[in-house]
Amino acid sequence: MFTPKTSIFNSENLAKKEHLPKTFGIFCWNIYKKTLNKKFKPLMTHLLHENKADIILFQEAKINKNIQHCLIPNYPYVCAPNIETKKNYYGVLNASDVKTIKSSSILSKIQEPFFKTHKSTLINFYKLENQKILLVANIHAINFRINKHYDKELGEFFNLIQEHTGPMIVAGDFNNWNFSRTASLKKIIFDLKLKTALFDGSCQKKIKSIFGYTIDNIFYRDLHLIEAKTINAGRFSDHTPIYAKFTSK
Repeated sequence: MFTPKTSIFNSENLAKKEHLPKTFGIFCWNIYKKTLNKKFKPLMTHLLHENKADIILFQEAKINKNIQHCLIPNYPYVCAPNIETKKNYYGVLNASDVKTIKSSSILSKIQEPFFKTHKSTLINFYKLENQKILLVANIHAINFRINKHYDKELGEFFNLIQEHTGPMIVAGDFNNWNFSRTASLKKIIFDLKLKTALFDGSCQKKIKSIFGYTIDNIFYRDLHLIEAKTINAGRFSDHTPIYAKFTSK
């Protein structure tokens, strides 16, 4: 009933920069479907003023089908919806003022129970200052399904990106809320040779967790991590934004 008719849409043609700067920031947040809330733009303007981000990754973004403009000034976006209604799209969204070389998306084969909705993953490719190609994957993983379904969807994702040989960032809401799911996620991270962006103890406590398992994460490879931290956004969402700053090698 809510399956989207389109796999991807964007305002990315408005992006002006050809490549990411040598040092760049990633802002990642499950926004809890509040991107059309009247408080969203002033809040994001404030947060980005305090935390320079070149790429923004949202999960559970909400887009009005008739007003597909930049949600944040100067940040054109690409969105992969997992839900479509008469008025809106919902899904994962990557925003940046840097041109995307290529975008692709995955709609989960497995559906969530009750409303039979899918989950979506968005993969963008950006050029770094050193001319290497950075893959950035934004994931909102399947949630209320059994572990073997979770494993199947992770496998689909792995098959899509495993051949990329350059720098990589995989981030989002992984819904790895038990031992089995976390073990499956760790195997994928190991196989992709990714590192985990580590947060200090005070920040770690603020990141969304379920049953003691942190479900929001940023993983990376072939980049230098400068810092990883949480960002105070009050109670706007049930998730806390996470942020990482990198330098290309």
